[in-house]
Amino acid sequence: MRTSTNKIYAYLFLLLIASVFFSPVQAQSDSIRIGESNPPPSKENWNDSKFSIRLRYFLSINKTIVGASTDDNNYSTFSYEDDLNMNRNDYNGLLDFRFHFGKHHYLGLSYYSINRSVNTILEEEIHFRKHDYPANSKIGVHFNASIIRLAYGYSFISNSHFETGAFAGFHVMTFNTGIVLEDQVQGETSTKDNITFTAPLPDAGLFGLYSLNNHWTAGAELGYFYIQYKDLTGRIFDTSLYVQYNLNRHWGFDLGYSYLGVNMNSDKPQLYLDLDWAYNGPFINLTYRFGKKGK
Repeated sequence: MRTSTNKIYAYLFLLLIASVFFSPVQAQSDSIRIGESNPPPSKENWNDSKFSIRLRYFLSINKTIVGASTDDNNYSTFSYEDDLNMNRNDYNGLLDFRFHFGKHHYLGLSYYSINRSVNTILEEEIHFRKHDYPANSKIGVHFNASIIRLAYGYSFISNSHFETGAFAGFHVMTFNTGIVLEDQVQGETSTKDNITFTAPLPDAGLFGLYSLNNHWTAGAELGYFYIQYKDLTGRIFDTSLYVQYNLNRHWGFDLGYSYLGVNMNSDKPQLYLDLDWAYNGPFINLTYRFGKKGK
């Protein structure tokens, strides 16, 4: 099922790329037939759109360390990749929408999910939530993360060549992870533990864009936040670097690299929890822009 989803992401992305390349060629041939030439894009076109929709296809190289127990005297942390043999690599899709109002402000909304699972045989005993899972037992493990990002950004400097500013917002993250112990004799599920929790982690940071010419743009973004409230501690760090090629005023492609790291700790008596999750990897974006910024 997961492989089918990855294929759908890839086919959809390739279809969109093909349609983008076809449209400019068709438009150019029409202008030639009527004896007109297409004027070169204005230097301001790369950065003056009011709305943008971005579709991303990316590789996430994951690191996942979790500890969860209802008993602080029986508590252990383990790596999903090293101890449970979960694949580090996963391909995913992301959808992002931005609305620019005025010359200096924008609102952003993005969504993506990373879902991984594995069936494996434990090499050492572990404890998760309420149960012990002995060595040499067959288990099924899943780790799912759904992320909604809300952000407001303000540009200190914004012109046809350069833009830099700051942003603040939330990563609303929903995590679901669990372990199922299979009875090796009867082939039936005997023991299972599952955890689901939502963490609205704030973050703030800086961003910058530089237009090399009418077509090429380089950009970077860096965000960080740390929060400690009662028995909950959370930390988030995210960054991305990319180069964008603008086919025309409306269409553009990005090639880049991103990193997201999340650390959470809860000392609630009903559940002691440690989560250390991070991913990094390359991405490709297809961006469509329309409308024009206000003054």
